[in-house]
Amino acid sequence: MKELTMRFSVKSLRYCLVMLPVLALTACGGPSTGDIQTALDKSMKQELDQANHLSMELIGRPNPLVSQNPQVKVVDSDCHTKEGDDSIYTCKITLKNAQGDVREATVPVKKVEGEWVILKN
Repeated sequence: MKELTMRFSVKSLRYCLVMLPVLALTACGGPSTGDIQTALDKSMKQELDQANHLSMELIGRPNPLVSQNPQVKVVDSDCHTKEGDDSIYTCKITLKNAQGDVREATVPVKKVEGEWVILKN
């Protein structure tokens, strides 16, 4: 019986050592680069849909300049909570477009109903 208890303790210790880095990352609470990519894709799609809807109302067809979804990849991000509000993060992001051009932007990000969203100014 004593041997079973010892095995359980070593197994528990091993599990804790494996899970510690995962728990540390989860405890941060801030958005990951992947989270920001998802929020950016969703925000850009909403903006393009809105522009095309307006174009349909005004000229009866989608605007050819905004009908395609530009490919922008978030290659790096650095997020910090906004002063005075722990739920809003200010994220400095590095973006790369399909042509390989790299730009930096700063965006406010907040978790709403379990999803990260980019806040509009």
